Amino acid sequence: MHGLPDIFLLPAQGNPNKLECVLNDSELAILNSMFQLGKNMEQQMERLAMTFGSRLVALTRGPLGSILFENGRWSHQPPAPVRVVDTVGAGDSFTATLVMGLLADMDLDALHAAAAEVAGFVCTQPGATPALPRQIREKFIHAAARPAEVWKI
Repeated sequence: MHGLPDIFLLPAQGNPNKLECVLNDSELAILNSMFQLGKNMEQQMERLAMTFGSRLVALTRGPLGSILFENGRWSHQPPAPVRVVDTVGAGDSFTATLVMGLLADMDLDALHAAAAEVAGFVCTQPGATPALPRQIREKFIHAAARPAEVWKI
């Protein structure tokens, strides 16, 4: 018997009645078994977006990267090749970066690249909350003006 997954449901920007959904592949499988969302990941993510009225559904897949679905648009991000020291905090940092990017109204691909870069960096450090290096922090300062340049999409 599975318990309920630990899924981040975030109030959607500008509408507290809608939720953004961030989950991992095993959590998606649990929700699919509970609600029969569809046969493949993309169909399941689309149905989650419709069910919760979400603008964004984010699926983290560990070594397989991540997928974002926003208003009918897809973004696939392979994992960055990093030397993994500790994965604790990677999902939370990915989610926190998504929130920052959504608040800054970043483009989907730039937002996804940013979240993947931050999560990848966290995986290279011991502990869940390493300080981000200046080069990553500065990208957030400049991202609203030039997201495609800043996040190399």
